[in-house]
Amino acid sequence: MREWADDVERRLREVRSQIAPGPLVLGYTIGRRGNVVVVSTVSRNELSKQEIAALSQGQWPCWDEIAEAVPEFIHSMAGFDACATLEWWRKWDVEDEMSRIRLEDGMFE
Repeated sequence: MREWADDVERRLREVRSQIAPGPLVLGYTIGRRGNVVVVSTVSRNELSKQEIAALSQGQWPCWDEIAEAVPEFIHSMAGFDACATLEWWRKWDVEDEMSRIRLEDGMFE
């Protein structure tokens, strides 16, 4: 499972280096804890209500390119860090992915 998380992180870093998100989202940061890979926005300090709504709904700049390069993130959990970074994040966890695949294939533990 660690190899899968390593591969997801590698592909995510590759696609991040190839995209230029633009004025709404200045870029993305990538983090890792064990088999959990997280991508977070890096946005301006001030955003309009419409921009906040778009980010909250997962309408991130260049997200199509990210999802194409790392399709595991299509089903990733999204959230907002209101305490530390004030940025939006999407988290992908190997264990969650394995559970989702088992459910889709009708395999129950």
